[in-house]
Amino acid sequence: MSKPIQIIFAALLTVSFGRVGDSDAAPRVRATKANSAKKVKSTEVRRKALSPKAAMGTTRLKAAQGISNKTKESTDSAKVPQFAIKLRESMKVAIEANFKKFPGQAEALPKERTLYHSIKEKTHRDLWQGKYQAQGTSMIGEWMSGGKYGGIWTTTKKEGLFGGEGWYSDKGNGVVRITLKKNALFLDLHDPAQKKIYTEWQKLSGQDKQHSPTDLFLRLKAPDGTPMSKRVGAIGAPKHGDFLMHMGIAGVIHYDTYGRGNPVLLNPHAIEKVEF
Repeated sequence: MSKPIQIIFAALLTVSFGRVGDSDAAPRVRATKANSAKKVKSTEVRRKALSPKAAMGTTRLKAAQGISNKTKESTDSAKVPQFAIKLRESMKVAIEANFKKFPGQAEALPKERTLYHSIKEKTHRDLWQGKYQAQGTSMIGEWMSGGKYGGIWTTTKKEGLFGGEGWYSDKGNGVVRITLKKNALFLDLHDPAQKKIYTEWQKLSGQDKQHSPTDLFLRLKAPDGTPMSKRVGAIGAPKHGDFLMHMGIAGVIHYDTYGRGNPVLLNPHAIEKVEF
């Protein structure tokens, strides 16, 4: 082979090998970049995981996964529809107007959000106290529906209805102190204005035609399975528990044959704390 031909042939081989070398190197370079990207991405994930916002989100997720059904009910109760918020303002006005017409009604209401309840049997007291210590206010719905009569029957007088701790057993040892949430209201369906608001709520919520299966008073049941919706009518309470939650209603006032008013608590979400 002559020298010029050898030079040309060598040049062609060099170009050819150079191309093959670039082609082979490209995947390795891209792989290195991909690995680098993975490292960056991994670093970003770790950084986000350590950030307060991400940590808060994780905490919320774990908390949401860990809460009980009763706590979920309590959480869901905070979601009040817009139409109910407007009706609640009307309800406050109606209640105040009713007190002016019948000033004696206010005497049966707690002046400082404090009410007293009697648990005569020690076994019952220990039961509810134990549940309260373990579950907090999430057990109050069960307590309200678990007795002989629906709701928690109370008085504003620590000494009891008859004085001298007479309403309570063991000279007052059966007294339970209940604190209501701020601005908790009491309903009087004998008042036409308040009854009208209840009727309007039923229409706007769609429960005038069909009782929602998730309504509070259908979920709260007596030991024999009877829902609260069928137990509260005798004391002049609405059959829809969601109405009480939306309106911020704690319960109703029941008057005995002597004309004494007993606040009956029917909405577990209106109670702030209990002291046994």
